[in-house]
Amino acid sequence: MKLYTLRENKPFVTDAGDTVFDRSCDVLVIGAGCAGIFAAASARREGASVLLIENSEAIGGMHTAGCVIGYYYGKSGGSFEALDEKTAAHGAFLEPKRSPSAKQAIFSEYLTEHGITPLVRHTPTGVYMEGDRVVGVRVLTDKGVESIRTGIVIDATSDGYLLRLCPIKARYGRSVDGKTAPFTVRTILDPDGHNRFTNRDNGYIDQYDEQSFSERVLLAHADVAEELQQSKLVGLAYRTGIREGLCFEGEETLTYADIIYGREPERTLFYAYSDLDRHGRDHAIDEELYQNWWVVSNLSTVTVQIPVPMGAVVPKGIEGIVTAGRCFSSDSYAQSAVRMNRDMFRMGECVGVAAAMAVRTGFPLHLIDYAAYRARVSELGCFGGSFESRFGFHAPSNKLPYTPVDFDLDKNASLLKTDRPGIAVWSAFIAPDRKRIGDRLAALLSDADTALYRYNLSIALGIIGDARALPILREIVASRDCFYFKDCRRSNQFRSAIALCLLGRIGEASDLPLLHEIVFSPDEFERPLYHTLPPDYLYCATDTINFVYFDHFTHAAMALVKLTRRLGLPLRRLNRELRALAEKGQIYRNVTHCAEDSPAMIQIKGFLEHLLRETDEGT
Repeated sequence: MKLYTLRENKPFVTDAGDTVFDRSCDVLVIGAGCAGIFAAASARREGASVLLIENSEAIGGMHTAGCVIGYYYGKSGGSFEALDEKTAAHGAFLEPKRSPSAKQAIFSEYLTEHGITPLVRHTPTGVYMEGDRVVGVRVLTDKGVESIRTGIVIDATSDGYLLRLCPIKARYGRSVDGKTAPFTVRTILDPDGHNRFTNRDNGYIDQYDEQSFSERVLLAHADVAEELQQSKLVGLAYRTGIREGLCFEGEETLTYADIIYGREPERTLFYAYSDLDRHGRDHAIDEELYQNWWVVSNLSTVTVQIPVPMGAVVPKGIEGIVTAGRCFSSDSYAQSAVRMNRDMFRMGECVGVAAAMAVRTGFPLHLIDYAAYRARVSELGCFGGSFESRFGFHAPSNKLPYTPVDFDLDKNASLLKTDRPGIAVWSAFIAPDRKRIGDRLAALLSDADTALYRYNLSIALGIIGDARALPILREIVASRDCFYFKDCRRSNQFRSAIALCLLGRIGEASDLPLLHEIVFSPDEFERPLYHTLPPDYLYCATDTINFVYFDHFTHAAMALVKLTRRLGLPLRRLNRELRALAEKGQIYRNVTHCAEDSPAMIQIKGFLEHLLRETDEGT
């Protein structure tokens, strides 16, 4: 038997000899958060003996200790709904349905009903393995060290803290720079007698580095201090809102391409439901496929039903351990979409059912009798997947009904004449015959009778890589303004930023001077578009960051780098110019007047650091 621990953030193995285990169970759940609570309860309900351990003293994870007590997206169904009804009955707890204290009490009651007492202040420090199978966990408690033998471990820590001890292939963040999605801290304020929860992006964070994590969290809380002039502070969330962490190589992997192309796995664990929002503003360095959806097609708030493969919770080549929660086998963009509270509740319940079946039958979790599994989770209501369309517009928090979306260019071509062309643009991108689509769009362009129609047709041509878009894209950039599309209720993209994004892909040498002017000319920031923000543009009217300038600068700079590289030109001069721009410091003040350690300042500095790495040729 081998014992795996963590040393210098890497798995370290020693000989465990004939370890004597202090206790045993069929299913051991690590982490009593949103997924862990329901994984433990459902596994127990299916007949397995269960232990649930939690590092802290609080159960409920981000839903309670993190004060994310309300709901955004995520599907209804499953055991959590009855607990919501119980919580709503506790009118003495702050505001009904929005009380972390009441919900934590209800969770505790729910676990007791299933014969489970969470073992709090229990920290896993090691994993026991026999061959390629996990057979137990070493745990540090306030009474000493215990060893627990188990049939299957469910890592429900969300950040894969147990999985990181194992010999797995791990990866973090987006492929371009390894950055995970921005985090948030939750603060409870009382501006008018009603509790309000803040929710803002606080930049990038590494939750696996204790010192930098602590620094970033403290700075994030300090950034909220400006609101205290108008509000009374009620409290700070115990947990930090981490949106993304470890991804790993699983028996199956969910990718962003799987989601937006509507691919179905052979065996679905459950359906998540969300928009595809990775957060952050530096979309200029995002992967091209994500840019095509979020930036060029302006579809940030289109919701998607997401079938998560059963094998995505099973690390490849290792038996006896699975995950529940937002840590599963995926790429960075897919992980950011599978993390909503309701989905985590239902995912935990589904994994608990599957884990109990795996222990009972002796099969690996992803190879259990799928028909029996599907029947059971459908009966319990936690499986999901009931909307009539994979894609749709939906804003339950704003009481907007679900409207299905069909990406068919023939049906949606008329949208190219409006300020909501995104569905048609994406329809062009995914059409199988791009040459035919390009010819069709070019023919329409020659007869277009309005500037709006011409501009939209050029963007549709640009997303499929057709150079016939270039003259109009250049016109959009040359006459840049802060016109934005209105497909979505928020995060709508500026048209000229979209054109800049496309110029970086299909532009020519003649486009370099214009891009250079936007990035380096000291007169650029004096243009009116950066100082007359559209009053109806959500998230734009803020004194922390000039979104219009940030979007135009970042897309122009990244386009300049891409085009220079694509043309085979040396990057040395561009690197020197970017370095000089960063050293002068004015570019930072154009974006924000916040403090040097503010999230806004860190974001623009991080972007420039990325550009310097991209253009560094060893000079």
